Amino acid sequence: RRWLAWLRSAYPRAEIWTGWSETHLPGISVYPDALAWGRIQGYETLFWLEVGDEHKSRDEIEEITRKRLKSAWKFCQKTAIRLVYAQLSVD
Repeated sequence: RRWLAWLRSAYPRAEIWTGWSETHLPGISVYPDALAWGRIQGYETLFWLEVGDEHKSRDEIEEITRKRLKSAWKFCQKTAIRLVYAQLSVD
């Protein structure tokens, strides 16, 4: 819920239609921490949030981030959707 509120605050000119937490997208193996769907600058856009884990090492976080960002990018290329990717982390 806070993801949607944050997006609407951070992108006041964007239309944020809906959002989900820990949902599965077809064709990818990762589960994003949160997703939102909307339009920004006239383009349909997927807003993807990942939240870091303070119990993991920096190397583990970097590896996970690379994997998830790659999955997000591939999904958006396949579907011709724009991507806004956000990563929250303690480090």
